[in-house]
Amino acid sequence: MTERFLRFLASLRLTLPLLFGLALGAVAGTVIPQNLTPAEYEGLYPAALTVVLKALQLFDVYRSWWFIALLGLLAANLLFCSWQRLPALGKSLRDIPAAPPPYDARRQFIATFFLPGGDSRGTADAVAVFLKRRFSTPRRFLHGTNVTLAAQRGAWTSLAVFAIHGAILLVLGGGMTGAFLGFQGYAVIPEGKTVLELLPRRGDKPIPLPFGLRCDAFTVTFHEDGRRPREFKSLVSILEDGRVVRERQAITVNNPLSFGGIRLYQSDYGPAAPPRVTLRVHPPVPGVPFETTLAPGERAPMTHGGEVRLVRFVANFRDLGPTALVEVMTSGGASYALPVFQHRPDLDQAHHFKDLQIHLSSFQQPYYTVLLASRDPGVPLVWSGFILLAAGLTTAFLCSRRRLWIALAPQKDGLALTVTGEWRRNPATATAFFRRLTQEMKKELGKED
Repeated sequence: MTERFLRFLASLRLTLPLLFGLALGAVAGTVIPQNLTPAEYEGLYPAALTVVLKALQLFDVYRSWWFIALLGLLAANLLFCSWQRLPALGKSLRDIPAAPPPYDARRQFIATFFLPGGDSRGTADAVAVFLKRRFSTPRRFLHGTNVTLAAQRGAWTSLAVFAIHGAILLVLGGGMTGAFLGFQGYAVIPEGKTVLELLPRRGDKPIPLPFGLRCDAFTVTFHEDGRRPREFKSLVSILEDGRVVRERQAITVNNPLSFGGIRLYQSDYGPAAPPRVTLRVHPPVPGVPFETTLAPGERAPMTHGGEVRLVRFVANFRDLGPTALVEVMTSGGASYALPVFQHRPDLDQAHHFKDLQIHLSSFQQPYYTVLLASRDPGVPLVWSGFILLAAGLTTAFLCSRRRLWIALAPQKDGLALTVTGEWRRNPATATAFFRRLTQEMKKELGKED
């Protein structure tokens, strides 16, 4: 019973259902959004369906018990399959049969020629020298008066299947290591502030960082429409025990920062507080110019009477640079809107009311940056598995073992030599190789067609 179970555990009858189950799980993990909040799932699916999907752990497929169990069974299947093949592999690496297997035209080349006046021992020695130089060192077998020399080349290519199995196991192990020992979380850092923990992507328990992360500065540039960001960049410092160990390191969307096994990616940003805009107001003569700093919605009195209110501010309006919309309210109760610019005084002069001019002197927009922090200790295992898989597949498809038997049978007037070559793949190339080898051997032994 135990032996039958172990054979099943190593069989293809188990492998195929496991791969099919993993494929279905991967499809479910792709189609169904993963790791959303309960409120988000309630908005996507009916309440009854949400309960069923949650019970089947389809909201977190790759951490579900059944997906992990399928991966574990696949790993056991590969291990037992490889274990069963080990004895035969060791024997095939060490030994070669004394005689070729029954003839198979799809995998064998056979040629026979006659060598007059030759003796078995001397000819066998000459053939052995030739094979050692052109193929590999042969083994000699005696069958009465007949002599057979057997040699093989590329026996190591039989290890390719074990390399592929090992590569899959490394990838699976790396994935599980990353899933259970790694983490992903977000660091939300206002400019000038330091954080020591992350907001987790799943769950509500903060993830402690092994170092302090400070945002020294944040900058953003926009496309011509002034709305879509072209690039946003964080300058961060790493602190350990209160000391700065990495200072003002730049992080952009395509330029993450690595430290202590954790990679930090630029993910998002936002305003940490309303912008503070400084306006320079030039009232009609004999009024005195003055400056006032406002946030959107705030207003300030003007020296010659009336008020000015900041309605809206855009950091880059249609590629015109920082632009503010202000509302001017006169002492007589009239009001009007006026766009003002920081880098376009010509437009400021064009947009004025009577002799009143307003210019945008400067602004301060504090931001917070959102960094995605990721730690995945399984990445080295995955990369090792990928390299081993590439080596195994290359070996399996481009290289193959070749075996050769040369039987010397004494005849009345000489020796009959039968050359049998065997291959696993690339029959055209292998046939041409054994034919050329046979012709070279005939020539060296002193006999040409």
